Amino acid sequence: MATKPELADYKDKIEVSLDGSAGASIAGRFLTEAESMVRIDLTAAYPAKLASHVRTVSLTGGKQVTVRDEIRAN
Repeated sequence: MATKPELADYKDKIEVSLDGSAGASIAGRFLTEAESMVRIDLTAAYPAKLASHVRTVSLTGGKQVTVRDEIRAN
């Protein structure tokens, strides 16, 4: 039986298709049996448009997914 990949198994840099030179970095992560959460700093993907963009994605109880965007314009 295959094991599930852990978030730590993924790279700390995710390529973004908006711009070949743009990228996003993992700003934080929190993993427990009850909840998994990752914060992704997407600011570099929109340098001319946004002062900052951080996305938080969490999975609670293995059933509920929450996506939260914190966006600040220039």
